[in-house]
Amino acid sequence: MDFILIRLLVALVGTAIAAKQDWDTSFIDEKLLYAMAAIGLLLNVITLDTQFILYSVGGAAVIFAIGYFLYKTGELGGGDVWLFVALQLLLPFYPFEQIPGAGLLGSNAFFLEQLASSLPFLASILIASSVIGMIGSSAYYAYCLRGKKLKPSKIGLVMSLVLLILLAFFALTYSISPSRMIIFALVLLPSLFLTMFREQVNDEVVIQNIPLTKIEDEDVLAIEKIDGKLVKKYALETVLTASALKKLGKMMYAQKLKTIPVYKVLPRFAPYVLLGLIACLLMRDLMVFLLLV
Repeated sequence: MDFILIRLLVALVGTAIAAKQDWDTSFIDEKLLYAMAAIGLLLNVITLDTQFILYSVGGAAVIFAIGYFLYKTGELGGGDVWLFVALQLLLPFYPFEQIPGAGLLGSNAFFLEQLASSLPFLASILIASSVIGMIGSSAYYAYCLRGKKLKPSKIGLVMSLVLLILLAFFALTYSISPSRMIIFALVLLPSLFLTMFREQVNDEVVIQNIPLTKIEDEDVLAIEKIDGKLVKKYALETVLTASALKKLGKMMYAQKLKTIPVYKVLPRFAPYVLLGLIACLLMRDLMVFLLLV
């Protein structure tokens, strides 16, 4: 992959700046993300390698399409989508011939090397970022619920018990090593917490009733907390862009509502993307690496 040092520098520095902006304000400067994507596109085009260009640009187009759908449903921020697109254009493949940490794997190193040549690098970054983000966000929400009476949902409790039983079954059947059990626990326990206490976290931490004047661009409306008839009548949208805010303001004025439920305390994902990027540069695929050690 040509211009590797430039690609790495732009990807790391750009993602670090985006992570700092997201952490501080929950927003990422669009100009930064567009610049990262443009540099990646330019570096790909000047390789004059048609297959390479099609792979990188085609992958970015697919990521944008999926990301845009998730953005419109309120599952992902617009800045996060463009950050993923930029990383795909900058680093469409794993940038190193040899994986720095592969020497720790002994005979398992070959498997990780094969993975490096087959799996899109961004997929590894997204998986690592999601796992790290799940651990970080569950820890934060658990901290927010400290001192409160915990209210696990019945469905979440049943699902958690089923997962624990399955984990115990596989552990006993396949003699999973203690180190791998610790890794499974680090991934499983945060997901169990979020599954069991999702409703309480949303109701007591994430969703806040705020006036229209305190809503920020691209805040996510807790549309399920609003009368369905009003949602349909005023064609309310989940992501509160400028046009969506006008519809919401019209509804609130007509219904004489002073506040509206909005998802305000959502995880800020860019810092986790930075951690996932660094981890995958060092280990190629964080989860596979940990399971092979």
